[in-house]
Amino acid sequence: MMLYNYFISILKEKLHLKRISFKKTMKKINRNEYEPINDDIDLLVESIVYERDMIGNDLNQNLNDLEWLNDCLYQFNEPTHLTKTSALKALKKIHINIYDLYTKQRTTLRQLRKDLKKPERCYPLHHAKKFISLKCFLKHTKDPLRNRNSNSKPKI
Repeated sequence: MMLYNYFISILKEKLHLKRISFKKTMKKINRNEYEPINDDIDLLVESIVYERDMIGNDLNQNLNDLEWLNDCLYQFNEPTHLTKTSALKALKKIHINIYDLYTKQRTTLRQLRKDLKKPERCYPLHHAKKFISLKCFLKHTKDPLRNRNSNSKPKI
């Protein structure tokens, strides 16, 4: 995860120097719509995508390990379980970013919504769908009290 964050920070710097929007570039990378810019930036993008694959692969393996699951639940102040299935169900109830799960950090739903506004913190949907165990963490995080048609004012 540290390597991923390192690549992200370098990409931010290089894009800033070229006056290219980091947010737009990350959104394109997340959607698999990235078009090559130059060799340095392209290499960083490849490294970021590779690191994401490694994080997904590691998490997929860890989510099949009861001991790791119970360790996560323990760190999140949740009861541990005797079976992998029940431990996964308990972990699914927790609102958590896939990157935070990798580092075993718990967040609230409000923090998660705020965090997912940053494109580098969004785990790409097509990557998550490749790993069966990660699919269970794909949830809608939109605020159900907000109505899109009324300029984001809460419904009453």
